[in-house]
Amino acid sequence: MLNELKIEANRTLTENGAATLRTTGSDCLDLFATIGALRNAEDQEIIVRFARAYAEDSDLAMKMLFYSRDIRGGLGERRIFRTILKYLADTQAESVRKNLHYVSEYGRWDDLTVLFGTRCEKEAMAVIRQQLAKDLAALDAGETLAGLEGREFLGEFSPKTDPLGTVSENPVSHLAYSYAAQVIILDEEGKIRKAVSAFDIGTPVNIQAAEGQIEGGLVMGIGYGVTEKYECEDGFPGSRFADIGFLRADEVPEMETVLIRPSDEEKSPFSGGAKGCGELCMIPTAPACAAAYYRFDGEFRQSLPLAHTPYRKD
Repeated sequence: MLNELKIEANRTLTENGAATLRTTGSDCLDLFATIGALRNAEDQEIIVRFARAYAEDSDLAMKMLFYSRDIRGGLGERRIFRTILKYLADTQAESVRKNLHYVSEYGRWDDLTVLFGTRCEKEAMAVIRQQLAKDLAALDAGETLAGLEGREFLGEFSPKTDPLGTVSENPVSHLAYSYAAQVIILDEEGKIRKAVSAFDIGTPVNIQAAEGQIEGGLVMGIGYGVTEKYECEDGFPGSRFADIGFLRADEVPEMETVLIRPSDEEKSPFSGGAKGCGELCMIPTAPACAAAYYRFDGEFRQSLPLAHTPYRKD
């Protein structure tokens, strides 16, 4: 009977009145699905969600905790990780002690400072002291930069930006700004034959990843521009994935990506001169398509997807 009451209490309705469930039925799965969205949550909410998952499966909960902090293959969430780590130090100190050596590997050395004043302060200080002794010994031994080859060093930076809504002549909304230009080339039938992208994203750290990001955004942008039509009525979706008109693999045109690399004087002083290329990759694409078709037939199209093309006749 108690189990039936739990099942009934978990039932609810969506805003549209459809039946749904409040949770997945697993505290670990709920945590996995939401931990990346808790950045602005109250400390108590973060702790409660994790505590439930830890009670269900402590090993899995700890893996998710370090995944949330992992700055290479995870979410890179600093505040969430530190809030939970401090909570665990006071409630599950032995679990923290067993995993102390992973803290700097998945995050930063100063993550350990949240353990000062907790039951794990002594152990955290010991880990820091041990690494500091190694670094001082290497310095005394006269290690050069050549000796660092093959070793991995990680770091983060968080420059000051202005909050949204700041009233200022020149509000600082981002650390840096990237720039892009795209050109769409049509064939004699009006189909897209080639797409060229020139991007200033600072110093590209991983060229293959940067080009892949740009090309992926370009394909999405072409879809928005000429093939996709997402119908909505009174705010409700009226289209299915099968008939939206996603660009098919055999319709993807030849792509050329040009990365504009800054001179030493023009490099950003942060992160080795790297900037970013996220949403920027697809912002210019639809306008570039519209410009190409305007030159092709003289018709100035002002809505998406573009009408009267080989992709959409309407």
